[in-house]
Amino acid sequence: MHGIDGWPGGKEIENKLWKCAEVHTPASRIADYTQAIMDLGATTCTRARPRCDACPAQNECVAFRDGSTADLPTRRPSRALPLRTTVMMLLRDRRGRLLLERRAPAGIWAGLWSLPEASDETAARSKVAADHGEGAGRAWRALPAFSHGFTHFRLDVTPLEIEIESHAVADADDRRWLFPAEAAALGLPAPVRRLIAQLA
Repeated sequence: MHGIDGWPGGKEIENKLWKCAEVHTPASRIADYTQAIMDLGATTCTRARPRCDACPAQNECVAFRDGSTADLPTRRPSRALPLRTTVMMLLRDRRGRLLLERRAPAGIWAGLWSLPEASDETAARSKVAADHGEGAGRAWRALPAFSHGFTHFRLDVTPLEIEIESHAVADADDRRWLFPAEAAALGLPAPVRRLIAQLA
């Protein structure tokens, strides 16, 4: 009614609304007044499609006067999600198998099988050299980067396809060399599954 712009969940706007409420609250029959205000909000002054033609406060309503009933109350502002980046390595041996690793039991994609990761391409090259020997990665090919959204952050992924000349990493409980079609049978995060499907 007062045309107060701003998200009601913010302290400044909430304080303004409380001041308005205090001005309008009568000294007597407070329970009746409160019930009437709740009924008005539930049946007439609704967020979607308010029935302004039936509202007893129409002549005093700033939102009705200014044509802003569809914009008030103001919705919660969207939050910019933090950004994280990673390099996913599609390590392939001479037979065309991929190296997959089981993720830790806590954190994102907990316990699922995924691709080895590194913070950037330099770290990826160091990891390949440490795990498979110097010069093990004979061909490096960048695949199209993509983003994946989580509830609390956005993950930007740079996939690198790397051909391994020879490898010293053997299968273990938390590591496996698998053909792309075999990998599809494992529990994989959706973006990893899509990446592997491109190769298959």
